[in-house]
Formats: sequence, C-alpha cells, structure tokens
Amino acid sequence: MIEKYLMDMLVCPRCKGALTQENEKLLCGTCPSSYEIDDGIPVLLPEATYRDIGEILPAWNEQWSKTKEPDPSHLESEPDIISAYEHVKKYHSMYPSDNFLEAGCGSGRLLYLMGKSGVKVIGMDLSVGALKLTRAWLKKAGIKEAYFLCADMRYMPVKESSIGMIYGGGSIEHFEETQLGINELRRVLRPGGVLTLTYPVISLATLTYRQLFGNIPELPVLKQFYKFMHVNILKKRFMRFGLEKSFLIPTMENYFKKAGFDKKSIKSAYFETYLDMTFFKSESVKNFMRKLAKNPLFWPMVFTNGVK
Repeated sequence: MIEKYLMDMLVCPRCKGALTQENEKLLCGTCPSSYEIDDGIPVLLPEATYRDIGEILPAWNEQWSKTKEPDPSHLESEPDIISAYEHVKKYHSMYPSDNFLEAGCGSGRLLYLMGKSGVKVIGMDLSVGALKLTRAWLKKAGIKEAYFLCADMRYMPVKESSIGMIYGGGSIEHFEETQLGINELRRVLRPGGVLTLTYPVISLATLTYRQLFGNIPELPVLKQFYKFMHVNILKKRFMRFGLEKSFLIPTMENYFKKAGFDKKSIKSAYFETYLDMTFFKSESVKNFMRKLAKNPLFWPMVFTNGVK
C-alpha cells in the first residue's frame, strides 16, 4: 500500500487525472493508463519515458543493486554531500516549507540530512533500485517521514502546488526536453516555493574532462559536433548512463523565465562542490587540479534558483 500522504498528491503523469489504487496497480480515472506498484513504490513512468530512456534504465538499476548502503555516521564528513546539504539548507531557511522533494535522489544521503532536520522528504528517481536502497537504509536510520516515487521530471505525477522545495542535483541535464522538465517542476511547487538545480556549466572542464562522461554542450554547432562524435563515432562508449548536457548560465535562466518563475528571484552562481579527481592517482596532483578548477574557466558545476 502507498502511504496516504503520498497517495493524496499523486496524479497520472500522462493526463494529470486522479488515480485509484487497486491491488498492485494505480489506475487513472481519466485516461486508460495504469501503473505498477513495486513493493509499495509507485512506478509512475509514462510510455514516453520508456521510449526515450528505456535502454539505460537497466544500467541504473544494476548500478544501484551493487551500491552499499551509506553509513549515516560518515555523512557529515563526506564533502560532496555536505556541499549539497549546505546549499539546500540555506535556501530552505529562506523559503521554509514542511516538505522537500529531491529529483534524482540516488542513494538518498541528502534526504537523510533533510529528514533528520524534521522535514518531510520525498525521494524521486527513475530507478526503482535507487529508491529501494534509499528506503531501506533511511528506515534503519529512523527517518520516519520519507516517501518514495519512481517518476520522470518531464511528466511529474504530482498535483499542482504540492511541494515546498525541490532540489535537482545533476539531473536536469539528462534529457533533451529541458524546458518541459522545468515547467513541470514549477507546476508542482507551491506559491512561494523554491526550485534549485545544479548542472554542468560549459567550461574547459566540460569540453575536455567531462567528455569521459559523454557530455554534450547546449550550444549551436558544438552540440551537433559533440553529439555526432559520441553517438556516431564513439558509439555511446562514454555515455554510460545516457545523455548528459552542459549549459551556459543565461541559457538555464532563460528556461526558468519561460517556465514562469519570478524573474527577480532567478539567481545563479558557481556551485561549491567537491571534486574527487579520480582521473589522477597522485594526491598532490589532485589537490593542484582542485585549486585550478576554482578558476571560472574550469569550474564544472553551477546552480540556478527560482521562486514560484
């Protein structure tokens, strides 16, 4: 059974119609769509999701099936998740709400830290494997008000004005329809709610090092060149988890404006994140490269915020 708190905010991702729960399925009362419930987790993925990215879903589920549960006692010393938590905590204090949704929650480390602070947390991911992993260890860690949803941010199965804050850490870049995704994220926000997205910014790092991950810059000509190289020449060898794009800040801010966010509220800056530099073996070289990356020419990640 799906928890009442979550069930009350769910809608059909295809037509936004009301859903009813029957056994292990969710049925739409408006269109003929039906959706599976996998061990209590609603899998609200429309046909478009399977058509567009169905080929990489097994890779994601396999990855998460091999991932160990995080150790809560170590989280406060893991610099990558602490940078995300400090960022989210800052804006949650500015725009307080009783619930928080992470779009692309992965193993749920940020959900743990937010849940520990007393906020209702909703973990959303395309991978059921990631959600099962997260649910299991959050339950052991004593996070009681945590809810889980398998969904595509382009087709949010959530009622309008249901969520107080949404964070997407490195998730908006994984599909072509960026505008559609941001439109949907804004739709489900409550008035006064904040959306914060982090994403790869076009820099020397994304045009070089990030090619090991198949990154494609969202710029005319460069986009066509890099996409042709990765898809036609390299046969998606480096696109292990599908499409990954990088953006200029003005491009992303324009997406926010078109979605209807308050123009005065749209703000972007470099995202203070930890770079593990696994490509290099020497710790001294890693430290040098981390310092070098502080230069805007090389820094790989930024954030954009908007308030509904």
